[in-house]
Amino acid sequence: MQGWIKLHRGLSKWEWYQDANTMRVFLHVLLMANHKQAKWQGNVIERGQLITSLDHIALDLKLSIQQVRTALSKLKKSKNITVKATNRFTMVSVCNYDTYQSGEVAINTPTNKQATNEQQTDNKQITTNKNDKNEINEKNEEEDKNESEEDYEYEDPFDEADSIRLKKLADQRKFG
Repeated sequence: MQGWIKLHRGLSKWEWYQDANTMRVFLHVLLMANHKQAKWQGNVIERGQLITSLDHIALDLKLSIQQVRTALSKLKKSKNITVKATNRFTMVSVCNYDTYQSGEVAINTPTNKQATNEQQTDNKQITTNKNDKNEINEKNEEEDKNESEEDYEYEDPFDEADSIRLKKLADQRKFG
């Protein structure tokens, strides 16, 4: 299965958010529900519906059938889903599926446009600064190249007294 689903941050305020099994079952149903109408064995499966069984959900989520039954019961009671069981399968429908998974592209609100414009302005400024830095770096590299071509006299950072002290210290460690 490919694709993605939308999850609104408000889900963290949902009444079943702290109930791990109910939350997992609901997310599983959202993930597995049809995102467009389809047919299965002569049945029309609408957008937001899922053909499954308690066994399949239990197996997929590594829950017991009783845990799945309890979670589905809670979701039915709070009108998040409807369940229609037959002798062959169970059809789970997400109530208000389009509220969770709108098929339309989000409208670019004025607040979002303002943020986008500011981001673009910031990005342009950063790009300009990068270009300025690149020019400065190129100039510095050219100057370094010119300086390296000039002759420099090498000066030993140690004077003769330092060299003698270092030699004596090394000798003491060898024989000490």
